[in-house]
Amino acid sequence: MVMLPLFGDQADNVQRMVARGVAESLTIADVTTTTLLEALNKVIYDKSYKANMMKLSAVLLDRRLNLLTWPSSGPSLS
Repeated sequence: MVMLPLFGDQADNVQRMVARGVAESLTIADVTTTTLLEALNKVIYDKSYKANMMKLSAVLLDRRLNLLTWPSSGPSLS
């Protein structure tokens, strides 16, 4: 992912993804055709980004969902 934080907690979320090795970050002041193409090429052609995303995906998919406790511990709709 090439991420461009613009508002609120986006900068924190972007830094978390960069730290996990699944994203490159650009600031609005840094965005040029050259910097965007460099970031895109890095993410597309560097295999480590895909490998790190696969590891992160496996961790998230490995969580067990307990249907008996989910309503009390899951997201609230109210």
